Amino acid sequence: MKKLFWLLLFILALVIAGIYFLIPTNLTISSAVSIEAAAPRITELLATNKALGKWWPEKKSDSAVSLTYKGQTFEVSGSSYNLVEIAAGFSDSAISTKLQMIQLRSDSSIVEWSCKTNAGFNPIKRVQQYRAAVALKENMTDLLLALKAYADKKENIYGMKIEKLTVKDTVLVSTRAQFDHLP
Repeated sequence: MKKLFWLLLFILALVIAGIYFLIPTNLTISSAVSIEAAAPRITELLATNKALGKWWPEKKSDSAVSLTYKGQTFEVSGSSYNLVEIAAGFSDSAISTKLQMIQLRSDSSIVEWSCKTNAGFNPIKRVQQYRAAVALKENMTDLLLALKAYADKKENIYGMKIEKLTVKDTVLVSTRAQFDHLP
């Protein structure tokens, strides 16, 4: 009986040690996607809850305060040039996240959604925080892909259809002159 007790105690100690070694104290969650649109235009799609509702993948609630995706609430808490802060979380806690738009060229940007959270020292709480962080990352990735699908259509960004075309010009006019001085 003593051997069984010591074996169970040893396994419990290994599990707790594994939790502390495998799950870091500070969790960093991030996801990114590239979008064929200018960063200020993407910021307009993210700056308010009403703007988020245009491309939000789940049915919108009547609440103008927050949006819900897979049981998690998202609420715009602030925005500035190429940066939007969104409070994300389940009913008992919220994490402050940041959506940053990075301009690559005049017509393309990268949108990075990131946050940091503390897992704590309690091993049970640490596992719960880790699972919540994994769920948040999955939701952030899904929402960024929904944003990409919406924003890659130029009509949704600019309000009209825009095409890149080249024009063939078959007429060439040339003049030639010689000067005895600088022109």
